Amino acid sequence: MERTVAPNPIRVGILSAVSVPRALEALALIAQIVVAWRYWNLTWDDSAITLGFARTFAFTGRIEPTPGSGIVEGYSTTLWMLLMAAVARLVVSPAALLASAKLCTLLLNLANVLLIRRWLSLWTPEVLANLVAGTMGCELMLYETINGMETPLMLTLILLMLLLLSNRGRAAYACYVLLGAAFLLTRWEAAWLLVPFVLAERSARRAMVSSVAWLGVFAVSNLVRYRYFGSLVPNTIIAKRGIPYSDPSLGFGQQLLKHLGAAGSILVYSEVMLVILVGSFVASYFSQHTPLMKPLLAALRASWQLRFAILFLAFSFVLTVAIGPNWGPPAHSFYCGWPFLFCLLLLPVLSDANHRPWIPAALCLIAVVQLSSQIREMNSTAVPAYMPGATVAKVALLNNAIADVQSASNHASLVFAGPDIGAVLLYSNGVRVIDLGRL
Repeated sequence: MERTVAPNPIRVGILSAVSVPRALEALALIAQIVVAWRYWNLTWDDSAITLGFARTFAFTGRIEPTPGSGIVEGYSTTLWMLLMAAVARLVVSPAALLASAKLCTLLLNLANVLLIRRWLSLWTPEVLANLVAGTMGCELMLYETINGMETPLMLTLILLMLLLLSNRGRAAYACYVLLGAAFLLTRWEAAWLLVPFVLAERSARRAMVSSVAWLGVFAVSNLVRYRYFGSLVPNTIIAKRGIPYSDPSLGFGQQLLKHLGAAGSILVYSEVMLVILVGSFVASYFSQHTPLMKPLLAALRASWQLRFAILFLAFSFVLTVAIGPNWGPPAHSFYCGWPFLFCLLLLPVLSDANHRPWIPAALCLIAVVQLSSQIREMNSTAVPAYMPGATVAKVALLNNAIADVQSASNHASLVFAGPDIGAVLLYSNGVRVIDLGRL
């Protein structure tokens, strides 16, 4: 594969502009393991919803919250539900199923750190590849690692597809198309994020073949949904258009501002990189009278990877605005877009042969500070910060009360009505669930 931006490590005594980001990447890998072990009980309760459906499907063959609750698509991710259903056939207890899901997301995010570095190192300077991978691991992966949900799998599939996209072999291309089909099944809106792959494809024939294959998978999956659930659109998308997930009383302008705010928060989070980028543009113009955009435009014409990064980032922002503010970790819906945003913000700065070596060091220090801040946050009483108290461990305490009611009433089967409570789905026995959250 061609390298469009030559690496230029700058030595600074014992340390270098490359060695410090390398250390950050190593720290990111260690942080995933330590946080997964130390904060095992901080798993967001939403993860147990999909696991509850998976466990029921594994043992009854019906997609229900619990046996007898009625068929409903109350989860957001078909592929993760099916994978966890396969795991549930091997591990019987709910606790073991949850542990398996969390172990999977830990392994996936460890792989994601390495895959981000691998793909970026093929066409950007090593210092940038290490810095983006390390920043992702230290700042944005921790909650996803301990939550046991599908988001890390989505990023893994995207990165594997990118590594396969340059390979002209038939076997590699077949794997690429299959991974795209699997990505379609992670979430309904994943179809939107496959468009950049088609647009970045250099062969019109391959673009046509992959488009037809993925459209076929998307059409068949929606037809199956319609026949089984009676709806072409996932129930979670329909439900989240109303209370308590959104406020229908807001006017169009208010809704638009609220949704744009979700995208704005992403830029605010990246403000340090934005400031460095703008500062580099200004410094380059006044010192050399040649803007940094000139070599970048040349790289854009030569590099399909750069074109893809821009396309994928644009599509990710549009998707984030369409979804709007969401429950869960910050910018949860933008998770797959972060590596591309960081890459594009840093590429004009770090691809310059004359870039200042303090920039990677400063960004590494900021990532370490962010990591420390997140760990302090996890040690507080109000965790997880995005929804205090809504952990699987705490919600599972309801099952003790449910068991007491079953014992006192001599009724082995009960009906439980509550809003969007995952641990009850996962751990309860003999309980039919009515979701007041309409999921």
